[in-house]
Amino acid sequence: MTTTHRYSKEDLTTFKPKHDTFIGIDSDGCVFDTMEIKQKQCFHSVIISHWGLGPIAKYVRETAEFVNLYSKWRGQNRFLTLVKLFDLLRERPEVVKSGVNIPHLPALRRLMDSGAALGNPSLSKAAEETGDEEFISLLAWSNAVNKTIADTVKKVPPYKWC
Repeated sequence: MTTTHRYSKEDLTTFKPKHDTFIGIDSDGCVFDTMEIKQKQCFHSVIISHWGLGPIAKYVRETAEFVNLYSKWRGQNRFLTLVKLFDLLRERPEVVKSGVNIPHLPALRRLMDSGAALGNPSLSKAAEETGDEEFISLLAWSNAVNKTIADTVKKVPPYKWC
């Protein structure tokens, strides 16, 4: 039985190679066929419910599926793809016509531009330091995604060639 160790940014930046070659494998979508279930069953539904996008759920799902599964942005950080999703939704005529408000996420954009690590620890720190409702909301969304993944994605075997 193998165990999984989550390496931190510090682990990777202070890594001292012992060999000429390093091979790192991102298991999500590379070893385990989990990208579609995570996106379609977890991310998309939580985005729709968290931001009240039910009236345009069809367009959210189509656009999120494109961004996260079938575009050059596939596999990017969840916060980067969330911004891309919302930007693309604001360009869709059906969404504009619906009158549904699509968040702009200015605080997240500033965090992205700062070069800070994009993850729950940095969001938690930003929320604590600033009290910004956007950071608090993003952190709640991200935690809800993590919980939904933990509750949904189970017993997915590795690809047969792994």
